[in-house]
Amino acid sequence: MAEVPFTLYSLLHMAGAVMVALGVEYDRTGLWVFVVPAVSAFSVMAVSWALHSRKQRTCYPPRRYWLCCLLPGTLLAATGLICYAFLETIDNYQYVHSAWHVIMALSILCILPPRRSSHLTSSLLPPDPVSPANPRDGDPTLLLLQPYSGNDHA
Repeated sequence: MAEVPFTLYSLLHMAGAVMVALGVEYDRTGLWVFVVPAVSAFSVMAVSWALHSRKQRTCYPPRRYWLCCLLPGTLLAATGLICYAFLETIDNYQYVHSAWHVIMALSILCILPPRRSSHLTSSLLPPDPVSPANPRDGDPTLLLLQPYSGNDHA
């Protein structure tokens, strides 16, 4: 959702996954394990959106995304964190924790951005390797997957 260079994007994803895994191992029921990555991700996204809005001189993302996706997704995530932090007890763990997973999954579905357009994707991702015009002239492993026609005398 934030427009950052691909290498930084990958680094932040890996660092976030490792930090959450370590945090969960350290304190499985701790609220900070989820709050710190969420606030960090929100901060990177907010700065990116603010810079984009300033550069384009318009509100980014569009108002429709704010109302239809971001607001419900944020409310669902906040509800999930409240359930996880304050409603979960030993007696109701299996029910509240299952509800937490469902709420967080719905939140992610709401917050996920639409598919990137090709001009954005091309600037963020490394270039694809050159693919040959004829797959038979390229990678030899592709030759093994192609049916033998009997007309090839190479």
